Amino acid sequence: MQGFLNLADAIGNAITIILPALCYIIGSSLFILGGYGLWQSAKPGSYWAGHKYLPFFALGIGSCFLSFDRILDKLEASFGGTVNFGIASQITSYTSSTAAGVLGATPEATVLNMVQMFIGFFIPFGALMVFLAGNKVYAIGKGERRGGYSGPFIQTIFGLGLINIVTVTQWLMSNFS
Repeated sequence: MQGFLNLADAIGNAITIILPALCYIIGSSLFILGGYGLWQSAKPGSYWAGHKYLPFFALGIGSCFLSFDRILDKLEASFGGTVNFGIASQITSYTSSTAAGVLGATPEATVLNMVQMFIGFFIPFGALMVFLAGNKVYAIGKGERRGGYSGPFIQTIFGLGLINIVTVTQWLMSNFS
């Protein structure tokens, strides 16, 4: 159990290190791409002339990725959570859990203890799912993916649910026990 917990913490820590870099790289490239698209949209034969909305869309998604921590804070506040995000060094900070004291007085307490032990994985993975939903929104707007915007919307909701996994687990335990 302790090895699995250490693996989940290591994966969560890797996500918290990689995700800010991805946000800056993809956000900056989309911002530059949007500026280039605005410049090239004046030429009648270019790709950008047929897709007048795409430079503005790239600028919007790029600015969302560049301010990803603030957008997660706003989404988290509207979801009712208390996690604060920062992109300076890692997207979120947490302490590693240990496997001592897993068993609770009731089965519900045991499940809640298990979820709290893996919180270091759930929060970064939820933030990664919200980030990937933003990538899907851009791909749909560009025309590379089929489907509508409901898929990324649902992925964002479930990503926020993973960020607030303790609150979701407590709600599930109170309603289904």
